[in-house]
Amino acid sequence: MSWIGKLLGGGLGLVVGGPIGAVLGVVIGHHTIDSNKAIGFDAVETRHSVYFTAVFSLLGKIAKADGLVSKEEIALVEQVMASNPAFTPEVRSVAIEIFNTARDDDTDYLDYALQLRDTFANAPPVLASILHLLTSVAHADGQLHDIEREMLVNIAGVFALQYRDTVSTMGKDDLASAYELLSSEPSDNLTVIKRRYRKLAMEYHPDRVQAQGLSPEFAKNAEERFKEIQHAWDLVEKARS
Repeated sequence: MSWIGKLLGGGLGLVVGGPIGAVLGVVIGHHTIDSNKAIGFDAVETRHSVYFTAVFSLLGKIAKADGLVSKEEIALVEQVMASNPAFTPEVRSVAIEIFNTARDDDTDYLDYALQLRDTFANAPPVLASILHLLTSVAHADGQLHDIEREMLVNIAGVFALQYRDTVSTMGKDDLASAYELLSSEPSDNLTVIKRRYRKLAMEYHPDRVQAQGLSPEFAKNAEERFKEIQHAWDLVEKARS
C-alpha cells in the first residue's frame, strides 16, 4: 500500500509536525478515518509524505504569488500529474487538496521550505528537484514576476542552493546548456568536467534520490533529470572529440 493509501486508510498513524503536518491534517479531515484502524508509517514513508505535501504546498504558494493563480500555472500543475502514471485518481485528488489548502492558508512559504530543508538536509538532489519544479511553474504564464523571483531566490537560499533566473537546462539540446547542467565552462579541462558529470550522475541516480526520500510519484521526474545529465555529458564529450 502506498503512503497515500495508508493516509486515507488510517491517517492518524502518520506523525508529521510543522506546517506540512497541518496541511496533511486538513486533508485527513476531509476523509472518514477510523481511529481504530490507524496504520503505522515507517521513516521512508514519512519522508515521502513530507516531500509530496511540501511540493504541492509550495506550488500553491508560488502559483498565487502574483495575486492570481493563472490558467497556465494550473495547467502546468495538471500536466505534472497527467504525464505521470503514478498519479492515480486517488493521488491526484490528494495533490489538489494539498495545493488548494496551502494556497489559501496563512502559513509563510518559507516555513514549508525550512521544514523541507530540515527533513532533507543530507539530500541536496531532492531539494534541487523541488526548486526546479517550482521554477517551472513560476515561468508557466510566460513571465516571471518580481515576487515570484524573490520567493524562488529565498527558497534556494533556505535549501543552500544557487538559484538561476531561467528554467534551468531541462529539455534543452544545445552545448551551452550541457555545460551549464554540468556546472562547467567550455574552457574547463575535459577530465574535470567528466569528474563533475560522474558526481552528478551518482547524486541524481533515480534509485539514490528515491532512497533519500523522493516521493515515488515523482520518480519519473528523477529519471528524466538523470537522462538529461547523461545526455549533457554525451554532447560535451562529442564536441571535444
